[in-house]
Amino acid sequence: MKNCIVIHGSARRGNTYKATQMVMDSLKRLGGVEFEEIFLHDLKLPFCRGCFNCLETGEKYCADSAVIADLEARILSADALILTAPIYILQINAETKNLLDHFGYRFHRPLFFTKKALVITTTAGAGAKSGTKFMKQTLLCLGFNHVHSLPITCNSDVLPNTTKMKTQINRVSKDFFEDLASGKIHAPTLYQTAIYNAFRVNAENGRKLETCDYKYWRQNDMLNSVYKYKVGMVSKILGSLIYRILKKVIPS
Repeated sequence: MKNCIVIHGSARRGNTYKATQMVMDSLKRLGGVEFEEIFLHDLKLPFCRGCFNCLETGEKYCADSAVIADLEARILSADALILTAPIYILQINAETKNLLDHFGYRFHRPLFFTKKALVITTTAGAGAKSGTKFMKQTLLCLGFNHVHSLPITCNSDVLPNTTKMKTQINRVSKDFFEDLASGKIHAPTLYQTAIYNAFRVNAENGRKLETCDYKYWRQNDMLNSVYKYKVGMVSKILGSLIYRILKKVIPS
């Protein structure tokens, strides 16, 4: 049985919520998935202050660490994450962006290497694809192993109940389910490898000052390899090349 955390980014139970319920129903039909739903609006998470405490001193010094630490623990205890957001004016809504801002320290200290995710957006106009791309890239930077995407354009304020829509949702749900069921750990993409090694160099540059980033990478044995887990020869060669280039580019 796989456990999936669902974080609803919308403050209202409109198209994004309905599309997510369709995904959950499809996953239930495929079997073996349980859900824990979290409604982001109910958490009343204050906006990120940009104080840099999480980066410079440690995430436990964030003024909102109680909420963020609890969410992080719940994601870690699950097999996968479904993160949803409506599109407002060409991009994801403020509450979902605020949640991701609060996890900014995980760019520097990535964590979720064995986790899979699915990001869902809906829009009545434009921006669904760019919104899901942003969410996907963010989760990959946080360390997620593989992220599936479901961008939905409604062309109205009502989620269409069409065969095309159902087919799209069922196809993405099936791909997500099969990925979860397989237990496969995907090799990192070139994008993931580049981001990982950029922050690896950044962590190494904090050696003398014993920065939070340096301590994290050292304690988790992440300073001496091109990725957190064992990768194939191609990824290893590319990762080593990227590391050497970034070592010259990023000032110490």
